[in-house]
Amino acid sequence: MAFGTLKADTLTHSTAGSLATNYVVQGSAKAVSAFNIDTEFMTIANNSLSSESLNISSGTDRGTGLLTVSLTSAMNTRQYIFVGGVKATNNTHTLDGSSTTSDVKSETNDADSNTAGDQTPYSAVFGDLA
Repeated sequence: MAFGTLKADTLTHSTAGSLATNYVVQGSAKAVSAFNIDTEFMTIANNSLSSESLNISSGTDRGTGLLTVSLTSAMNTRQYIFVGGVKATNNTHTLDGSSTTSDVKSETNDADSNTAGDQTPYSAVFGDLA
């Protein structure tokens, strides 16, 4: 199969309108992950990445609340934007300061008194790919 180059400044849909292509390149998430720690919340296997993940080659549970996702394509610098959340009550999901351009390390915290491991963290990374 041959690959070519498509050059366009604007994408136009017949009913949805137009969008500048630089928005797609600069404004879209470069990596998205959903890491399942508890099968109660997702239909994927325990301790695995969602099939909806983007630019993620693997995920690692490094211990209680410590997760690492490896990027298929690395970020240009460590100065990327990390947006995270958790599908559970009283939980937080934040970036670990030791993240690299090729790994996104994060920490989750379950702040409620429920003993169930109800953390299912999600994240998106914005910035430039290397």
